[in-house]
Formats: sequence, structure tokens, C-alpha cells
Amino acid sequence: PMAATDEAIGKRPQSVSQVYPLALPKGVRNECELCGKLATLQCSRCRVTYYCCQDHMDLDWMGVHEKTCALLQDVRTPPPLVGSEETRTLWKEARESKQRLIIDVATAASAAFLAEEEHELALPSALQCLRFSIEVYGQGNNALVLPYFLMAEAHLGMGRFRQSEENLSLANWIILKNTEHNPEACRPLKSQLHRNYGKLYAAEGRSEESLKHFAHHVYFASLMHGPESIEAAEGYYHMSSVFFTQASFENSRALMAKVASILYKRHFQRGSDPHTVIQACQDHLDRIVRMPAEVFEFMAGLFYQCAGLLREAQEHFEA
Repeated sequence: PMAATDEAIGKRPQSVSQVYPLALPKGVRNECELCGKLATLQCSRCRVTYYCCQDHMDLDWMGVHEKTCALLQDVRTPPPLVGSEETRTLWKEARESKQRLIIDVATAASAAFLAEEEHELALPSALQCLRFSIEVYGQGNNALVLPYFLMAEAHLGMGRFRQSEENLSLANWIILKNTEHNPEACRPLKSQLHRNYGKLYAAEGRSEESLKHFAHHVYFASLMHGPESIEAAEGYYHMSSVFFTQASFENSRALMAKVASILYKRHFQRGSDPHTVIQACQDHLDRIVRMPAEVFEFMAGLFYQCAGLLREAQEHFEA
């Protein structure tokens, strides 16, 4: 079960309202925002969001609700029962605009938490992004793929491999369904899908399946951006990591050298100080992948090698 962090507890809403399910009108059921269980608590600010326990309320508040509380009050308030057709149309347009804003806010929040490896906090915003994407775009739309990816990455970071694979399977179904009608739009989604499957299977120790998916990730990235692109370099790096776990060190080093070459060429400019270029390469690599300290040192050696600074390169290789 999800639990709130100590930091989240310090950022709770000002007050909490108790909900008594038996006192609700017949047929009305308030469900927890995070797990869907019967709710007994209500956010006292928006009064339209419910929770089964304090832990889920705290986690949702820290993860996304603090940012979207006021917007949720607007979009979850019932439409006017009277008024002209024009009034109802304007209300509907305003509501959809706020729903799209919630999607943007939730997507950014989830991505930011994932970048900081705060996987548990990334999940509430990913769930909210998915929920409103379904409301705005409908089931089966490509817009639902990104929230499924966010949820899959959050579950993967929490060690929930089965849930992660379920999210990827749902994303895969949408992509397959839409590929026939719009193959170009589905290429970047396929690239990300195979990258995420590769990361999942690598975490599970399924090396051969992982390599296959990373290879497909590189293929689709190369179709869109070229085999020497930054997008393809990420796939090369992940493949090198899998080869390393298989003790296939020659293949691993060759792919790492490929990554270093791509990044160095991207940041090199005639007359540039080599150390400045190397630092830019290291910063770029650190943004797109996470790596152990010893691998980072080895990559640094490869960057120095690309710059022709062989003595410094050897120092990093020995480190």
C-alpha cells in the first residue's frame, strides 16, 4: 500500500472532513482518489475529492492535489441545470480547458518526481493525468499512452514489476490500435514503449528480452532522428549496461564508446576548450540516464579519449 512521506505530512490541507457512507443518498458512493476503495475522508478545501485513509490523502496532497485542488473544484462541480444552450456550451468549454490544464500540471509533476527518483510521489499525478486524459480524449486515444508510461516507470521504481508491465501492456494496446491509422505519430511512442520494456526486463534480470527491446528502441529512434542521435545514444547506453551484467565486456565497452562519441560530437565546437566540452557531455549524460559511479568514471575516460587527452583518459579508466 502507498504511504505518505514525513515531508508530505507537514503539508496536509488545513482540515479534513469526515464522510459517513451510510448517510449518503442511495446509489451514491464516494471513492478514494488513489485506490478506489470506499472513502471516509474528504478534502476540506475543494470538497470534491475523497480518500479511504489519511495516508492516501497525505500522499495525494504532496504528489499533485496541492497543485490542482482549486481546479478540481471547478471541473467536478455539476453543470447548471437551467440556462440557455449557449450558457451550457460555454460552461462545457471552460470545463474542458481546465481539464486540459490539470493534465498538463499532473504530467509535469509526475515527470519531475520521476527525475528525482521520488517514485511513490510520482504515482498520484500520473493517475490524475490518466483519469482526465480519458475524460477529455476518450478510451484508446494516443494521449493516454504517456500517463501509462509515467505509471509504469513509477511502479518500476517501487519494485512493482507486475503493475509496471500491466501499464505497458495497456499502452502497447493503444499504440497497436492506432498504428494502422497514423503510423508516423506512433513511432515515438513505440520507441519509448520498447525503452520502457527494456528497462523493466533488465530490472527483472531477463537480459535477452531486455536487449531485444532496447534494440527496437534504437531502431525507432534512428528512423526518426538518425543512428548518431542523442535519442539513439540512450538506447546504446542501456544495451551496454545489459551486456555488462552478462559479463560481455567487449560489447559493453564498444557501445559505451559509441555513446561517448555521439555526445562529444553533439557538444564539440571548433575552438572549444576540451574540458568544457567534456563537462557538457557529462552533464548531458547525467540528465538522460542514471549510472553507478564506476561507470560514470569510465564514461569520463571515454570523453577524454574523444578529446585526444589520453593521459587524463587513462587516469579515469584506472579509477
